[in-house]
Amino acid sequence: MLTGSREPQDIVTVMVEKRGFKVYKAFLVKDSKYFERALEGPFVDGETQTIEVGDDVTAKDFGYYIDALYRSFFARGAFQFRPRQQAGLSRMELCLRLWRLSDKFLNRPMQAIAREALNHCLRTRCYPDSWSRFYNTSSISDEGPKDLALQIQSFFHLCQEFGAPFQDLAVQSASNMPIQLLVELHDELDIDFRGPVVKKFLERLASASFPSARFPSASLKRPIEEDELSESPVAKRRRKRKRSQAPIPQHRLTQTQQPKRADKPGWEMELFHKAFGY
Repeated sequence: MLTGSREPQDIVTVMVEKRGFKVYKAFLVKDSKYFERALEGPFVDGETQTIEVGDDVTAKDFGYYIDALYRSFFARGAFQFRPRQQAGLSRMELCLRLWRLSDKFLNRPMQAIAREALNHCLRTRCYPDSWSRFYNTSSISDEGPKDLALQIQSFFHLCQEFGAPFQDLAVQSASNMPIQLLVELHDELDIDFRGPVVKKFLERLASASFPSARFPSASLKRPIEEDELSESPVAKRRRKRKRSQAPIPQHRLTQTQQPKRADKPGWEMELFHKAFGY
């Protein structure tokens, strides 16, 4: 390897979009089965030390991959990928592109680094409390919260294009936005993204408003009495008949049995009904 060695190191050429990248061979083959087979196996690529990676890789994306590869190699301790937003590319998109190339080049450690970076990027900015602080501290003319939501939508579509398993993460992150922002963006969101986001948003509101109706507490279950274990069949039928005549617990009523709520829905649900008509 490069560190601690004074011997000349092999340099290989990687052709991407007719552009040649001169890279230390040790960097490429470390953790990458793709480059290891191509440059150390009995192939023409191994003899010429030149390899073409295909038309599905852009020179810009490969540059991001090599940059992360170099920095992770010399990192002290665990390397964390924390990209800065580039022109036209959000941080989450940069993480996704690194994940995609790591997947193509069979570099599992780098793929795990990209996945961790992606989770960090979305979860630190897109929890409900984070969304609310971001939205409430922005001025009316500030497009920051709106831009973030649209970046998540672009990320969602890119996941579809790449076949990446992060679409649910994008939907969950967007569904945590404040209801006021969701109302403002409703018509701007693409229907294939808006549908699952609205559904996840409603599930979150319902879970917060009626937690016991959907997730009854274990304490509501009646414990089995000791004498019931040895009771006769006649006594068991009598006990069940008596229980069937008792009022049904509120959390076990079906939708048709549920009494009408006298109180009004919460302001969030009421605003949602007025805005979307759902």
